[in-house]
Amino acid sequence: MAETKRMASLSEDGERAPMDLDARFGSEGPFSYENVKPRRDGVVFTVSEFIESGLIRDSALVAGAQGLDGAVNRINAIELLEDINWVRPGELVMTTGRLLRDHPERYVETVEALAERGASALGIRLSAEKDPLPQEAIELAERFRLPLIVLPKEAEFTSIKRELLGSVIEQESAQLAAIEERVQSVSRMLSGGSGIISFMDHLESLFGNPLAIVRKGKEPIYSRRLREAPETSETVVAGDWLFEEAALTSKGRGYRYPEEWLMHDESVMGDEPAGQLYVSDISPAMPASAYLILIGSARTVTSVDALTMDRLHALAGLELSNSEALREAKNKYTENFLIDWLSGRLASRTDIRLRAEAVGSSISIDRPFTAALVGLEEAGEQTLKAAADRISSSVFPEYGPIFAGVYERELVLVMPGERKADAKLMAELQTICGDREFYMYVGKQGSAEKLYASLTAAKRAKQVAAICRLNSKLVRYEDLGIYSLLYLVPRGEEWDAVLERYIEPILLADRKGGSLMETLEAFFRSNGNVRLTSEMLETHYNTVVYRLEKARQLLGADLDNAEVRLQLQLAIKMYRMGAQG
Repeated sequence: MAETKRMASLSEDGERAPMDLDARFGSEGPFSYENVKPRRDGVVFTVSEFIESGLIRDSALVAGAQGLDGAVNRINAIELLEDINWVRPGELVMTTGRLLRDHPERYVETVEALAERGASALGIRLSAEKDPLPQEAIELAERFRLPLIVLPKEAEFTSIKRELLGSVIEQESAQLAAIEERVQSVSRMLSGGSGIISFMDHLESLFGNPLAIVRKGKEPIYSRRLREAPETSETVVAGDWLFEEAALTSKGRGYRYPEEWLMHDESVMGDEPAGQLYVSDISPAMPASAYLILIGSARTVTSVDALTMDRLHALAGLELSNSEALREAKNKYTENFLIDWLSGRLASRTDIRLRAEAVGSSISIDRPFTAALVGLEEAGEQTLKAAADRISSSVFPEYGPIFAGVYERELVLVMPGERKADAKLMAELQTICGDREFYMYVGKQGSAEKLYASLTAAKRAKQVAAICRLNSKLVRYEDLGIYSLLYLVPRGEEWDAVLERYIEPILLADRKGGSLMETLEAFFRSNGNVRLTSEMLETHYNTVVYRLEKARQLLGADLDNAEVRLQLQLAIKMYRMGAQG
């Protein structure tokens, strides 16, 4: 077979070189199938060999040289742009410039549509030199690795299809055999009941590329290569980004060439960011709610890969449904166990151990436990449950397994062991929770059967933090100091006497149109600095002085006295505690 001269679209220094439409392809003889050796994935007939077949001797490649090794399993000529909707992966499409001449923007639309559908190449027969290809279409074809071929004016589509029919049939047969072998391999694996993770790992071994199942509002399911990648905020976000990319495909199926790659990491994606995705909708009952995505990072996604994905999407959907049913059942049992444990219904360690074993947990009941509340910013119940699932399935080497669940509309963690919650744990949780701001309120350590007491302490820590306006994102009950003692003071005559002495006069004045309580709280937060108080309240300095003087008169107290200030501050905290229950 004659040497083929391929036109480069990029110069050696990376700059775009001008397209030489006079560069021609040729062959000394007609295409001979006997000279072609089968390659990976049943590839026996490529775009390059189509060009070299001698049937289009004076053709010119203007873009997409990287796709010349792509398989051709069908050759088709289209007369209407609507026919693109029926193009299948691996199909080489021929058309005339007449369809696009009056609407140059359609060249771009055609290239994009064929790239999404996985066409192996686009051949255009231009009727005259005055029908140039738009530069934007050429650049897109180069980016999508879609060979863009200018066919000679005398090219006869019918003759080309007839002459190459045998080669195409051989190609299609070889690919069907490769696809069938893959499908049977997956079916054998699924018959063993290995589960969705094994299913994803098996697909990765077949395709040589990582995969992901992404669903609206749920955590993605990754194959091994992505699961073993370092966990960062980017990998958490990537599931949402992949779903958005998948939703852009026509009818939930086809190639995508994302401009941004949020998951780019050399340990995951190799030396180069992935250039393409292949998307398949796997939820026929609820279209556009779940996608199986093949990520072309280690190697190009071939037409056999795409056709295999189309064959496997039903199996993927069924396996996902089974996995979801099992997961929901397990989560329900775990949630009930956690609720009973936190509420104190499990009175003995034996009860706790038996229930833990029933949900598949191997935690040591003899260790101390700590309950903590996690406050996620603007998080609804579904968001809290999703966060609980991520935390429960994560590994914390220095803390052991952490139970997480939603209890009384709060995200609750149960942490085993003597290790106290610290900044390192907060950082790990932040990675899991993504960009949402969160706070953690930690109760007291105690035995397994006293976990409800630890949860009560965590609730107190949260309330005290709100009342005292503590700025720390990590609040431990043991660090609250004197404020935790206020919870131990019985609500009775002494409590009411303090409020009557310091609070009632202030509230009475405020009900008549004053702002004394607000001013006093700002005054104490400003360490008794009147000027800072006026700036905090955005109120004139003299107005603040007037309000403080009025408070002195109402209370008969000297606000310059440190002891009086302490009593008044404690009285305000007691009032706030009572107001918040």
